[in-house]
Amino acid sequence: MSERLILVEAAGRRILTSAVCPHRQGLLRFAHLDAQRLRLRCPLHNSAFDLADGSRVGGPACAAIRIVAELAEGAPLPSAEELRRLEADFDVRP
Repeated sequence: MSERLILVEAAGRRILTSAVCPHRQGLLRFAHLDAQRLRLRCPLHNSAFDLADGSRVGGPACAAIRIVAELAEGAPLPSAEELRRLEADFDVRP
């Protein structure tokens, strides 16, 4: 989607989330997805995150990933303008 956001599709859900791991900035577009458990595992150091709330559930200690939005099934992807707005939120919210 962008440098800061990725769309994860699993178990009938579409989740817009951070594109990098907070541990060492691993690119989550290359992460392992456990679709059944809705977990994303960073390819660098195996930090694992629950896609329901972004919390770290395994691997090295680090912050949670930010879940930006959950898109309804069949809903269009955010426009380029909306993506820019969502990315700007990363600069002002923890």
